Amino acid sequence: MKFKHPYALNPGLSKLSRVLAIVFIAAIVFDFIYEIAFWAFADLKKQTLFSMPVGLSFSAFKNELASYKILGEITPIMRFLGWLASLISLSVLMYIYYCLSQLFSAFSKGYIFTIENINHIKKSAKALIVFMFLTIVTSTLLTVILSMNNPVGERFLGISVGTANLKDLIIALVIMVAAYVMEQGLELEEERQLII
Repeated sequence: MKFKHPYALNPGLSKLSRVLAIVFIAAIVFDFIYEIAFWAFADLKKQTLFSMPVGLSFSAFKNELASYKILGEITPIMRFLGWLASLISLSVLMYIYYCLSQLFSAFSKGYIFTIENINHIKKSAKALIVFMFLTIVTSTLLTVILSMNNPVGERFLGISVGTANLKDLIIALVIMVAAYVMEQGLELEEERQLII
């Protein structure tokens, strides 16, 4: 597409876009460090990290707390495997944050209607769909990992699919449609410019 010239944005909007770009990069760093800290130091049986209830955390582990208790010994191998399992969905979430950071960085510079921005939006939507499925995989793996040292008969293999998964899918599809509408609009504008 030829429309690569920056627009003069409202200074407030430009500043907000710049802040959001930084926030998304910070979220990548925070989530990664938090996940390491969680799996290294959390009291998995009491469901706390540094005296904070796990329910306030971002870890995928919190989704499994209501379904069973950890009865066996918690070993370093369990913690490491739990961290690896969490990275499956977390890596996709961090990719979404990266795409959004790139998008808002472009917005802050005045680049609004570009094919690159549309591609960032499409990538975010596709990654959200992948994230939805990978959270199910992560959740299933965590039930196995966290109950592996439970007594025989108390070990779990749980697959949980809920309305949150459906909500994520609907949001991703809406974002995808919006991106394709924007792409169509760019093509129409390019054709109009060629006619003129």
